[in-house]
Amino acid sequence: MFVAFILMLTGTILLYLSHPNQQLLTRPAGLGVKAVGFLNFALAIFLLGRDFSAGTAALILICTTMLLLGTVPFLSLLKRGKENGHD
Repeated sequence: MFVAFILMLTGTILLYLSHPNQQLLTRPAGLGVKAVGFLNFALAIFLLGRDFSAGTAALILICTTMLLLGTVPFLSLLKRGKENGHD
């Protein structure tokens, strides 16, 4: 379960970095990064499917992704604060 969470976390971050409206990088990451993000999600759903039923695995994946996509954009605030000299 922990490995599946790490895969969802890295997949979410990679998909966020490949989006044109992200604010962490000066340019969005390429299509290869997006493909690796989707591959991480596929591996996570496979690992969750081994431990839980298909419906439960899908619900865990969707809820965790919503939580992470809601919090990952706040990383740009931390970056912006360090650029302005704030810690």
